Amino acid sequence: LAGDGVPGSLQLQFEHAAQLEEQAEQIRAKSRLLQVEREKQQMELSHKRARIELEKAANTNARNYEREADRNQDLLTRIKQLQDKESEAKSKLNEQIEMNNTFKKSMEAQSKKLLDKESKLSESNEAIVELKGRISELQWKTMNYEMQSKTHETEKQELDRKST
Repeated sequence: LAGDGVPGSLQLQFEHAAQLEEQAEQIRAKSRLLQVEREKQQMELSHKRARIELEKAANTNARNYEREADRNQDLLTRIKQLQDKESEAKSKLNEQIEMNNTFKKSMEAQSKKLLDKESKLSESNEAIVELKGRISELQWKTMNYEMQSKTHETEKQELDRKST
């Protein structure tokens, strides 16, 4: 039995060692499982952080896009207003040019009428001067005639006196 005890003791030690080895393997497996679980949690956490950062970036980009879209809309509105003002200014300018052309034509017509009137006035003045000259000449002839007539009458009276 003593010989049997040694091998039984070895058997117990071997079984105990096997149990310890099995427990060590279970601990290592649990440790690897915990490590894998920790790495999984780290990856999930990293993934969650990355997703949050991506969402933040997407939100920031969306806000920036909305601001830029609003700014572009404001600029388009401003451009439209300026185009409308430009169109209105062009229209007013064209009206003013048309009015200026009409006034210019009117002024040219008035100027022509004035030149015609001045020409007629000048002709009338020449005719008046000519008529005044003729009137003076006729007055002179009339005075001469009257004087000759009086002279003849006086001579006739003298002749009549002498004959009586």
